[in-house]
Amino acid sequence: MEDSTVMSTELNDSEAKELKKQTKIEKEKKSLIERLEAGNFKQLQTKVAYILNIYPESRNSDITLAWKYWETYQSTIFNGEFIDKKDLFKLERQTNIVRARAKIQNEYRLFMANDEIRRFRIKAELKMVDSVRSDVAPAIKQVHVFSDESGKNQDYFVIGSVWVLKAVDLFIFSQKIDEWKSRNGLTGREIHFKKISNGDVERIKKFIDLIKANSSYLGFKYITVKNSELRRSQSEKLRKLHEILISKGVQHEVQSNRISENSIIKVALDDESSLDAIALEELSVCIKNNLEESNSKNVRLANIITTSSHLSNFVQIADLIASAIGRTLNEPDTHGAKKEVAEYLLRELSLTISDEYLDSDMSVRFDIRK
Repeated sequence: MEDSTVMSTELNDSEAKELKKQTKIEKEKKSLIERLEAGNFKQLQTKVAYILNIYPESRNSDITLAWKYWETYQSTIFNGEFIDKKDLFKLERQTNIVRARAKIQNEYRLFMANDEIRRFRIKAELKMVDSVRSDVAPAIKQVHVFSDESGKNQDYFVIGSVWVLKAVDLFIFSQKIDEWKSRNGLTGREIHFKKISNGDVERIKKFIDLIKANSSYLGFKYITVKNSELRRSQSEKLRKLHEILISKGVQHEVQSNRISENSIIKVALDDESSLDAIALEELSVCIKNNLEESNSKNVRLANIITTSSHLSNFVQIADLIASAIGRTLNEPDTHGAKKEVAEYLLRELSLTISDEYLDSDMSVRFDIRK
């Protein structure tokens, strides 16, 4: 009886340890997905996950993975073909890249290699060398949408969004923003419209200049509505407006030929939005149905997540867009730093609050009228 009790206690301890381990893994996995969807590339693990996400060939080959990692993040050292001997030790070590890949695939079960590769990985690596050098690792056609809201308790309710039209550009622009923040004393700090003061105006204008300089692969879409004209709860109003914004936004990009056939859409909303898990699921289903019915080059929605604006430079841009438009519509006669920044942003990014549709491929406003 005593031995049985001891074995039972040991089993319970073992189960508790396993549960603790799995809880830790799930927490790390969730954090990785959030950083990835937010476009936050400060950690090596996120950078590796990004490559595994958009280059499926890299899931099967550590050679392809390292090659694409260096080509993407260290392009000033590695030109995609040759590595100079003097630069070899400047590159991220392949062992570090492979270790991150193993954790992502083996523990988090994300971006998995196919079954055959998992069984015969070493042999497969040797066969992959020639295909890597011939550059047969195409990127998944992936569009990232980041969204924020403004004015939900004012006359006009506004949702602003920034669209990154190619997944391969997500890191490039994120890196440029981080470098700009570093030069301007904003490392690790969130740019938030409501916190803009007189001393911030010129710095925020330079940030807007940076956005404009990289706007060739961006899109700005925003939707406005008078709160008094809707008879819905805040959550239902927000859900429906996001549905219209994303569905119409895809149609706009398809008509402008800026979204490729078979592209997938990934949406990140500010986690301060009032959408709960049920509303997010309803939103996802509605958008998927809308895209399927419109048959827009077989463009489809992958997922919708919420993320902290502190984690995402792109949600911060969406906040500037939504807040600048909201400020202009809701407080047209006010003056000060926020007014000056709002006017500058609308002018420089060609955003208008007077017309429903613009001639510009880059920017479009959807105005919901009674």
